[in-house]
Amino acid sequence: MGKRRKNTTESSTTPTVENQRCWSSLPVDPLTMIIRCLCFLDHFSFRAVCKQWRLASKNCPVQYPLWLMISRNSTATKWEFGDPSTRRIYTVDVPELCRSSTRLLLSKHGWLLVFSSEPSPSLFFFNPFSRARIDLPWSTDFSGMTHMLKFRYRRTMINDYMPVFALSAPPTSPHCIVYAATYIYEENLEISFCRRGDSTWTTRRVDKTPGIKFAPIKNAMVHAGIFYWVEKEGRVRAYRETDKGDKYRCFRRAKLALRDDKVYSYMVDSGDGKVSMCVDFPLMGPRQAITLLEDIDDPIEIENLESYDDKYRVNRKRDGYATLGPSWLRLDSFPVGSWCLSSSDSEDDHGPKFCNWHLLKMKRCRSSCGLSGDSVWIEPKWIEPSLAIAWCT
Repeated sequence: MGKRRKNTTESSTTPTVENQRCWSSLPVDPLTMIIRCLCFLDHFSFRAVCKQWRLASKNCPVQYPLWLMISRNSTATKWEFGDPSTRRIYTVDVPELCRSSTRLLLSKHGWLLVFSSEPSPSLFFFNPFSRARIDLPWSTDFSGMTHMLKFRYRRTMINDYMPVFALSAPPTSPHCIVYAATYIYEENLEISFCRRGDSTWTTRRVDKTPGIKFAPIKNAMVHAGIFYWVEKEGRVRAYRETDKGDKYRCFRRAKLALRDDKVYSYMVDSGDGKVSMCVDFPLMGPRQAITLLEDIDDPIEIENLESYDDKYRVNRKRDGYATLGPSWLRLDSFPVGSWCLSSSDSEDDHGPKFCNWHLLKMKRCRSSCGLSGDSVWIEPKWIEPSLAIAWCT
C-alpha cells in the first residue's frame, strides 16, 4: 500500500507556532505610530490592551489639546468635558467634585486644585480621569473660603477677599510650590505658600508701595519661580522669596481701568523663548503684554498694544471658537469660570457635539450654554494613582 498523500491545502492553512503573531508582540515603532494617531479616549483603550501596550504608552507620552471641563448643575456630581480636537462632549460622574461642597481653584499640569467644605475644610489636588489625589495641609488663613460656596454665583464684596492660587510645578515634583494671594485691604495683602514636603503653610504680609494701594485680586500665575498676580484695576505685581529675603515689585500702568471688574489676564508664548502676560480690558481698549521675568531684578519689558492691534487678542471679534485655541495662548492660565461651552442641537451616537467655547466676560451666555457652575481648562492626562503620594513625606 502506498503512502497516504498529505493534504497540502490543509497544511498550508493551518497556523503553526512559528507563523502565529500576537498583538502584544508588535514592535515598538508601529506601536508608537499608532499612539500618535489616537485621541485621548482611544489612548485610554490602547493602554488597557496588555502590559506591552501599556508600557509603550508610558514611554511615548503625547500632549493633547486642553479640554474644557464644566458643570451645569449647582448640586450634582455630573461634569461635562468638551474636546475641541474631536468636537465631542462627554459627561462623567465625579463624586469627589460634588458641586454643593467643593470649589475648583485652579487647573495646571493635568491636576485640579480643589477646596472642599465636607466633612471638614480641606485642600487637595485631583485628577478627574484617574481619580489620583494628593491632600494638602490646611490653613486657617483660608477659612473664609467656606463663604465662597454660599455666594459663588453672586457678585458680592466677599469674593474680593477670597485667596487666589497659583502653582509653580506639577504637585508630584519635589520643586512644587503652591501660592495663594489674599487681599486684606488697601494697605496690605497676604501671600501664603506651601512647598512640597511642608506640613504647614508660610504666610507673609506685603505692605503697599508708597502711593500705590492694593486692590482685589483677579488672577495669579507663576513663571521661573516668580509669583505674579493681577488686580482688578489691571495693575500687576510680582513676588519671590530668595535666600537674601523676600523680593517684591510693582508693574506701573500708564492707564488703569475704570470698569475694573472687566479686566482679565492670560499667559502667551511670545516667541524667542519669552513668555508674556497679557492684561486686557475688553470694554475699555488698553492692552499690555508684559514679558515675565527670569529674575525678579531684571528690567521690566512692557509692550503697549493698541485697541486695533490683534496681536495676542482673545475672543474679541468672534463669539467663540469651535476649533483649537491659538498656539501662543496658554488656556490654563485663565482663572476658573472664565469660559463656557456651547453644544449644538444635533446629536449622534456619541451624544451632543461640541459647538464652541467663549469668554464669559465678553457677553452674556446664550440659552444653549445653561452655565450655573464652574468651568476650567484642563490638560487631558492620565496620572497614575500610585503617584498620588502624601504631600508631606
